[in-house]
Amino acid sequence: EARDAALEVAIFAFRSILTLHVSLASGASASSTASRDVRGMTVSPEDFGVFLQAMEAFSRIPADAKGLERNAQTALAAEQGKVAKLGDALVKNLVGWSRSERQGVYDKYDVGTNSRANRNRSLASQAYAIQGLVAGHQLTGSSAAIQAAREMAAKLDEHFWDAKASAFTPSGRKGTRVREAAALLGALRVGALATGDGRYIYRYRQYLTHLHDAGWFQAGSSSTPPGFQAEVVLSQK
Repeated sequence: EARDAALEVAIFAFRSILTLHVSLASGASASSTASRDVRGMTVSPEDFGVFLQAMEAFSRIPADAKGLERNAQTALAAEQGKVAKLGDALVKNLVGWSRSERQGVYDKYDVGTNSRANRNRSLASQAYAIQGLVAGHQLTGSSAAIQAAREMAAKLDEHFWDAKASAFTPSGRKGTRVREAAALLGALRVGALATGDGRYIYRYRQYLTHLHDAGWFQAGSSSTPPGFQAEVVLSQK
């Protein structure tokens, strides 16, 4: 029963995203926000990356799983049939952004013109773009996507890696937020698994060691529970 309920929610979420956030006109585009009647005007690489990861995971659910109700099998198969075509169109968008920006993707893009909508380049945007490109490659087999992921990782290293601190440094800030750090570690992990390139793991280890030494995780005490710090201040070695 729990599996059937989870599948029902997954199908509902996928349908809702397609209905509210995605337009298939002129290829495909997606917006980060939406109401019942109007799609938002901007989209972030972060949301794009998460959506592609979700689509890739959704595509791997076996529609003929033993014990699955026939109605659920039919509904799942119908929605999975839309995934590959949609994924291919969305991957092309993300590849285009990654290749048009020499120092990494911006945080927001205009849905109508596909041009940047602000001047910020956060660590989270770079990390989720890499994760989305890897997921897009796994979903569609696009060689352009995995090549773009490699190029994005190189830009991340060139423009955001601080060799003295052994850490990725966000522009204009001395600290790294926990969600940025987690996204970066995730990007390095999936990059290593998808490409077999040991440099991703080496950088992963360096960065995780820095976060640990900087007190990213607090063991807790008699008055406070253990947990991650909201932001870690970078230290020079």
